[in-house]
Amino acid sequence: MTGKSKIPPELAAQMTPEVRAFVESLLLRIAELEEALGPPKNPRNSSLPPGCQHPHAKTPRKAPRSKRKRGGQPGHKKHERSLVPTEECQEVVTLLPKTCRRCDTPLTGEDADPLRHQVWELPEIKPMITEYRRHRLACPCCGETPTKQAGQKAWLWTFVASTFTLFTMRGSRAATVLNELLGENFSGVVMCDRAKMYWQLGRLQCCCAHLKRDFQALIDSSDHQVKRLGHDLMRPTKRLFREWARCRDGTITRRTLKRRLAPVRREIEHLLLRGLFSGNPKLIGMCRELYDHREWLWTFLDQDGVDPTNNLSERSLRHAVIWRKLSFGTQSNAGSRFVETTLTVIETCRQQSRDLFTYLTDAVDAHFRSQPCPSLITNP
Repeated sequence: MTGKSKIPPELAAQMTPEVRAFVESLLLRIAELEEALGPPKNPRNSSLPPGCQHPHAKTPRKAPRSKRKRGGQPGHKKHERSLVPTEECQEVVTLLPKTCRRCDTPLTGEDADPLRHQVWELPEIKPMITEYRRHRLACPCCGETPTKQAGQKAWLWTFVASTFTLFTMRGSRAATVLNELLGENFSGVVMCDRAKMYWQLGRLQCCCAHLKRDFQALIDSSDHQVKRLGHDLMRPTKRLFREWARCRDGTITRRTLKRRLAPVRREIEHLLLRGLFSGNPKLIGMCRELYDHREWLWTFLDQDGVDPTNNLSERSLRHAVIWRKLSFGTQSNAGSRFVETTLTVIETCRQQSRDLFTYLTDAVDAHFRSQPCPSLITNP
């Protein structure tokens, strides 16, 4: 163990050289394991979904705590609840002192202007309990033959286009699902989070928001070399988002955006090369993957309608995530088809500014009239 020993001197003096060497080797191993584990993963420095973190979780405090005392500071304007008129109070309690608190002399009479103090109490809340009795009856025609899916993993795939969104539930997240749904002749651009199952498509735009979280993970590392590269990568990434915000709100054109981000692109790619040849195993793998597919980071510069982030998909998944947390998934194949169809209709109607209830009413009416269902592809 190199450097200053972490064993207190009073304990080290009681150890034999062999015991001291053994303890120092254990301390060194513990330090190596702590460094290998790195900082804890959270939605700010990884691709973990926001729902995995408690909504009241606090980020570590970086600035030192203030030395001022709690509460209002000298000169702070006092805020009090105004007293309501006495006649509006449900009860008035008179508190008369019986004796002097200093000498115990009996006291009589009343204060012409007593101090008024009001306490607000909420009334007792009693729950209203309603019992529902659900009768389960067997249809003499269909019977009951559900296919259970409980306990089996399923993935909710989301495909967001400019005018519609498609949800589908599958038991796999393999690339075969993409082949099935997109087809072999798909020629568009797919926004993704750099998962390898998308690589076969070729024309990709990797989400820069996921990339920013990965760079934050480097900044949170205890390795100084990793931390330094994380800071260096974060600076041009933040500039990328600032310029994109100006393009998105119409301040600059996409052509101007491409020109302004040219030095940003060169800087990020040079930094990735620095990490690739750093000799640090914590950097080589990630930097190699990003540099080898660096063109997927900048597709949005040449392709109109493509954003640098997958925020559209994240917003489209909001209803689905809430449903999943409340229902814990489906129990049958029919249930999965119902859920994916319902989510598709809800999100597509939102995209097209169509009234969901009106569409569902028209769809049900068309079903009973044996007519085609209203289209969701185009807005009539």
